[in-house]
Amino acid sequence: MPTNSISDLVDECVQCAACLPSCPTYQATKNESYSPRGRLALIKAYVEGNLEDTSTWAASIDSCLSCGACEQACPPKVKYHEIFTKTRALRTQKKTYHLSPKQRLFSFILTHTWIKRGLGYVGSLLPQSCSSIVPKHHSLKNDYSVPASKKTIHLLVDCALGTFSPEVFDMAAFVLNTLGYSVKLIRLNGCCGGWWEHIGETEKQNKALSTLEQHLSGISGPLTLYTLTSGCHQFLLNHLSIPTESLYTLISQIWEETSSLPTLASIEGNYIFHTPCTNRDQKGAQAYIKVLQQIPALSISTLPPGCCGAGGAMSTAYPKLADSITQRRFSTRKLDTVITFNTSCRLQIEKVCHPMKVLEGIYPLAKSLGYPK
Repeated sequence: MPTNSISDLVDECVQCAACLPSCPTYQATKNESYSPRGRLALIKAYVEGNLEDTSTWAASIDSCLSCGACEQACPPKVKYHEIFTKTRALRTQKKTYHLSPKQRLFSFILTHTWIKRGLGYVGSLLPQSCSSIVPKHHSLKNDYSVPASKKTIHLLVDCALGTFSPEVFDMAAFVLNTLGYSVKLIRLNGCCGGWWEHIGETEKQNKALSTLEQHLSGISGPLTLYTLTSGCHQFLLNHLSIPTESLYTLISQIWEETSSLPTLASIEGNYIFHTPCTNRDQKGAQAYIKVLQQIPALSISTLPPGCCGAGGAMSTAYPKLADSITQRRFSTRKLDTVITFNTSCRLQIEKVCHPMKVLEGIYPLAKSLGYPK
């Protein structure tokens, strides 16, 4: 990894401080080394050989949530995400980037199907209060076909959602079947590459992408890969050669274009939608909220933009800082149920804000349509 390219990218930062109000970690710590411009200065010193990759330096860099708020606020549009991805890959190459124990465990679980299956059986025996923090066992079919299907939808079973809430794919297939669409699940033995990008494993990231591409190449005819998790969707949108679309966008389009829709049953409750950072630029989220607003008796609104503290891999390495950011966002709000499109967000909010309910976005629509039958 050429260090001069990283340094050149950092030089685009003019140190104007426009990013500071948008940065969750700076707002939580008021420490410049935990701000976007502070981190860029530290990265520049590192790649130019003026600073070592010490634990103090690493804490400043690795505590970044990768939320992208600074990029949106930045007047010269510094490529912050690209800088961090390249720096992380450089550190991995130099063997100076070290995973936390939780990150190592998570990496192991996500890449070993038999571990997920075994933990799923154990998790099914634990109390309900522990349900969100252990993998679940739930039998999924590969093919959810319906007679006279309008189209077959290929839906990716991502590693995080498939590990912690596999029943959500049943719900998604039920919704699409009800709308007249068949579903085939695309199941891998590990990550699509997004997790590996988070932790700087470029070689494993590329291998995962190649595995997915090979798997999809065996499917005949025009193909679009659909996703349920916003983080995976954003990653694949940037890296996969095959067209990728959010399933929530598809459902919204079907709902808008179909003249004869199924009847929605009432659901009582006050739901609020948390927009994941990886979903901010996707219009499908707001369109899907409009679909949910058609459910009788359901009150649903949207939280203002802001990071929940999950930050992909960050919350597994710096849980205290992550939890403080989650508390700042949710503790002052009286909320009944939160829904979101991101598994990391859901697990983080659920952990900090228990016993508040946090659900995947497909849940209210599936329930209103009669799931489970």
